[in-house]
Amino acid sequence: LNFNQSLFSIKHDKDKIIPLILKAEQKSKEASPGEQLEYLSTSWSPPGWMKRAWLADKGYMRNSAKPGMIDSPDMYESYALYLSKYLSAYKAAGVNISMMTIQNEPDSADHMFPVAYPANNFNGTGEGEFLLNYLGPKIRKDHPDVKIYIHDGQKFHDVPILTRVDEIIKAAGGDFKYIDGVAFHWYGNNCDNYQYLAQLNEKYPNLSLMATEATLEAPGAQHLGTTPWKQAQKYATDIIGDLNENTEGWIEWNVLLDSSGGPTCIGPTSNEFCTPLAGHCDAPILADLKKQTLEYRDSFWIMAHFSRFIPRGSVRVAASNDTATGLWYTAAVTPDEELIVVVSNPQDNNLEHYQLKIGNQYVHMNIHSHSIQTVQFPLKSSQKVKAVEKDQVNGKTALK
Repeated sequence: LNFNQSLFSIKHDKDKIIPLILKAEQKSKEASPGEQLEYLSTSWSPPGWMKRAWLADKGYMRNSAKPGMIDSPDMYESYALYLSKYLSAYKAAGVNISMMTIQNEPDSADHMFPVAYPANNFNGTGEGEFLLNYLGPKIRKDHPDVKIYIHDGQKFHDVPILTRVDEIIKAAGGDFKYIDGVAFHWYGNNCDNYQYLAQLNEKYPNLSLMATEATLEAPGAQHLGTTPWKQAQKYATDIIGDLNENTEGWIEWNVLLDSSGGPTCIGPTSNEFCTPLAGHCDAPILADLKKQTLEYRDSFWIMAHFSRFIPRGSVRVAASNDTATGLWYTAAVTPDEELIVVVSNPQDNNLEHYQLKIGNQYVHMNIHSHSIQTVQFPLKSSQKVKAVEKDQVNGKTALK
């Protein structure tokens, strides 16, 4: 067994993954000089030889008991080294990863039989112990600038996110020596699960919150009982719901897929074969590989209301509603001292009129059903101070 990871390599990534990242980084620099892309890394599985074999002689990444790692200090120490080497290798290749999570959806395998994609099971105590005794010390020593996010599962999955975070923190020593924030996904009663974030934020107001995965159904499935626009508008609801509970960033799982919502590689537990048509998703951009054209999906334009108007470094400010409406909204002050209010109307056949009161001024707006609007309002110094002071009472968060 290669505990010292002397055979570690990112050769596979150097073919297409890293060149694509570097190309995106160059395009970003051209569009926004002086700004750097930020990267968050999430492991889906340790190498197969580190995992408990199940249903087969070889420990395929999809194929281990639960699945989980071989319960051995040597294994855990080696895996911490493996993850550290990954960060080092990517940095040497020109990709500086500044954030990491411990494990993608560490309890998902509890809900799968057979386990159809690479996974690695941790309960809250196991994740915290791995962080305390192995991963935390290694990352803090080798990569002190990399922030570690725990959980990276759902807001509610068997238990509320707070219950699992409590378990992780307790097992990790009861403090935040190795914990910079909490990552979470949107699945499981999405668009109606923000109370669990509220509970978490109330108990740990200083922990950074990061929404690290969301995706929509495959394009072909979006015409069954709904519409692609209604599906995409779920993103508006979720981003607003997360931001209003002090989330600092929101990540779509896929940026670009093919027209069918692939490729994907979900398959049986006992081998490495893929089931090509399983597990497809939507993405903001779809590529027609035959025509060599790009389709910008509804979700692309939904996300643009946030990514284009609420830049990094903005501060969320409190906004209150005096009358009952079916609207979702969030507000932020940008580094350029502009107040941004994003309003979404997810209702069917319900045109709404609303007005914004900003200081002593009013903005009157109409918003159609299944629409999203962004209001930009330049702030005077006095108005900015009032907005921030009010926010200091109600809580604020800077956006990454």
